[in-house]
This record gives sequence, structure tokens and C-alpha cells, in this order.
Amino acid sequence: MIRKLFTLLLITAIHITVSSSFAQDYDTHTTTAHTKNYAVKGKILDMDGEPEIYATCRIYLTTDTTKTIYAGTTAIDGIFNAQLPQAGDYKLYISTIGKNTIARNFSVDSVNPVVDLGILTSEINNAQLDEVVVVAQKPLISKEIDRIGYDVQADESSKTNTIIEMLRKVPMIAVDGENKITVNGSSNFKIFKNGRPNNSYTNNAKDVLAGIPASMVKRIEVITEPGAKYDAEGIGAIINIVMIDNPVVKGVMGTASMSGDTNGRMAPSLWATTQIDKVAVSVNGGFVNLNERCMTIDSDDSNHYLESGNVFNSKSLRKSHGYMSYFGGEASYELDSLNLFTAEFNGFIYDIKSLVGSSASMLDKSGKQLYSYAQSSFPGADRGKFFSLDGNLNYQHSTRRPGEIIGVGYLVSTTHSNEDDGQQYSDLSNFPLPYTKAMSNTKTNFIEHTFQFDYTRPFGRIHTLEVGSKYIFTQQ
Repeated sequence: MIRKLFTLLLITAIHITVSSSFAQDYDTHTTTAHTKNYAVKGKILDMDGEPEIYATCRIYLTTDTTKTIYAGTTAIDGIFNAQLPQAGDYKLYISTIGKNTIARNFSVDSVNPVVDLGILTSEINNAQLDEVVVVAQKPLISKEIDRIGYDVQADESSKTNTIIEMLRKVPMIAVDGENKITVNGSSNFKIFKNGRPNNSYTNNAKDVLAGIPASMVKRIEVITEPGAKYDAEGIGAIINIVMIDNPVVKGVMGTASMSGDTNGRMAPSLWATTQIDKVAVSVNGGFVNLNERCMTIDSDDSNHYLESGNVFNSKSLRKSHGYMSYFGGEASYELDSLNLFTAEFNGFIYDIKSLVGSSASMLDKSGKQLYSYAQSSFPGADRGKFFSLDGNLNYQHSTRRPGEIIGVGYLVSTTHSNEDDGQQYSDLSNFPLPYTKAMSNTKTNFIEHTFQFDYTRPFGRIHTLEVGSKYIFTQQ
């Protein structure tokens, strides 16, 4: 009998999201039951009365101080507001680098579901330690000159959450109920993966990042002042997602998930990784079917013009269906301790067909109709198709000098889109346009090649020299 050469570990998590009501594009609104919300809040100040920004907050049940119930950070004003799963007795720990840990016991119940701890003051830790071992939890937040980092692996919820859910905890990043991401209130940002731009993540963040498990992420960085090294001119910020090193496993390890809603939308996703000797490979992908139930837009608008007093009324119904999918993979080959080769690719596809029907009329200020018409799309003529693919090859050489690294890389990014729009007009009354049919087609074909060289060398005790060059060639 042939023995199996690998073992298979497949962790399957099935998430069913119950939602109903009107859906726009392919986003749905989730309905929740009316339950008691338990929470604790407060404000952390230092000895000078200044807010403690991004202090780490952890909450445990008093009966079990090994399992974290909540992990988060204070906001820029020093305020924290933690939601709790149930009534009970809890213990709160607040830690900041160089400060004594603040510990508070509190309880919540049906009578007092929300506890306000008021203002808590942090004090400088002046203790002088000599040859003692201090065991402490790692802070969730690290701050450097140009960035803020969130230690995903130090957060227990990363074992069950996706990347998009972890982004909600990262300072300066906001994720709304429809998974739309902003950094410092702006959508003008790029997403990098392991320090390199990833256009598939940037262009399709809310869909792709919702399908990748956070357990594969080491750290999430918000780079607020991207320099020339990141080729981010004109970009307000960078979200850099640092993945964990490929795990040493024999066989295959991965996760599979399935989500759905009452509109019939199903979204399976898969992530898997394996390592054979010095070669590590991982793949991920997801698919979402978009049916008319979750992509129907029914609108009724009325516009009033102040100068003329005219009123423009319109009603429209758009029904769409199609699909979207994302996929990606990466591989590494460690020739020896000094030479590493890596490769990666990521892609995104969607294909959506629509049927649109509408009616419109213009009335003067007395209510008399000036003109009216009905509008409908040609069957099969209203369609949008999109495809993007990014790939890179990299080589990194470490010299015998500690910290000295030479790196070369090649990145290719391509985007192709085709948008068809066909409209016809009927039931015309004083129709203001000289035509009754309109057809349009918009195509985009874009490819960009990037060649990069980087050199890093530490010198002295605290200084590091980083130089590099980059050549970008674009075809449109």
C-alpha cells in the first residue's frame, strides 16, 4: 500500500449572514435582533493631562485571565469604548510603553449595562530593574517616525477574523458597514503587501480582504508619510499588510469558508499553504455570485431648480446579475541562509449585466409638463467586464555583514475593462434630444512594468543606509 506523503488539515468555517431589505450594487444591509448591549468606556490621560494615544486595552473575565475577551486601543483623544459579549465581572488592563499598567475591576449587568470608568491617569514607570525577567503581553500598537503598526498576532481575535475585520481595530483606519475603507477620513491611499504595492488589494480591497484570514497576517502598518521608496507621490497614506513567514508544515494547511444571505448570494473562499523542503507555496481565492435579488436598485428622484422653478421627476429600476472573483498565490525558495527567491500573483475579475428601465418628466413652476420620456436598455447591451492581474519576481541576497541586504525585483500590473451601454427612448413628448437611441463603449487596456533595486546596510549603532532605484514603463 502506498503511504500518503502528506497530511491534510482543512479547517472549514461556514458563516451565514442573515440579511434582508433593499440592496444597492452587491451590498446588503444586515438586520440584527434587539439585544442588551454591554460595554465599558473611559479616557486615559498622562500626568500632564495629555491623552494617551493608542494605549493597548485588554479585558478578561475575572474567572479566566488567560483568554482575552477584548483587545483594542485608545483613540487619538485617549478614549476607549469596548463592547462586551455578556453580563459579568471583568478586569481591564491598560498598558503604554514606559508607563505602569493600569488595572481596574468592573461589572456589567442588565441594570447597569454600560460602565463609565471616567478618567484614568497613567504614571511613568521609574522602577530600576536588575537581572530580573519580566513577563508581559506585547503591546498591540507600535509607533515609528513614519508609521503606526498593529500587531495582529498579539490579538487573539485574529485567529477567527478576516483582514477586513482586523482593519477596524487599526488606528487611523475606518471601515464602514459596507467594508469601505478610509485612512484619516480619506480614500486616497494604496495597499501594499510585504512592502510592495498590490493593485489587486488596492482596487478591490473590500472584497479581497474580506476573504483572507487574519491568522496569516503578522502586522498591519499605516504609513502616514510615504517617501520616494514607496513610489507613492500624491498618495495620502499606505496600508502595508505584512504576512507571516511561510509556516513549516508537512502537507497542506488551510481554511475554507462559505458566506451567504437571504438574497441568495453565496460567497465561498479558500486559502491553503504547503511547504516541501525549501519551497513554500500558498494560494487563495474567492467567488461571489451576484443575482438580481441582491443587485436591484429602485429609485425615485425629484430635483427642484431654484432659478426657473422647474421640477424634474424620474423613476428608475435597474436589475443586474453576474459574478466577481479574486485569486492569488505566492511561492518562495530559500536556496540557503543568504539567498531567497520569491514570486507572487494576484487577480480580480467581474462580469455584470444589467437591464434598466426608467421614466422622466420636466414640469414648469406651475406644474405644466414641458417634456417626458421613457428610457430602457438594449437587451445584452448594458454590460461591464473587468480583469486585473499583478505579479512580481524578487531576489534577496543577505551578505555576511549582519543587516546588509541586496534586493532586485520585477513587478508587472495589468488592467483590462470593457463597458457597454445601450439606451433607447420611447413614449416621447417634446423630447429634448435629437436622437432616440444611444450606444457607447469604453475600453481600458493598461500594463505597467517596474524594475527595482534596493540596498540596505547598517552602520554605526543606530544608523541604517537605504538606497535604491526604480524604473517604470507603462503601456496604455
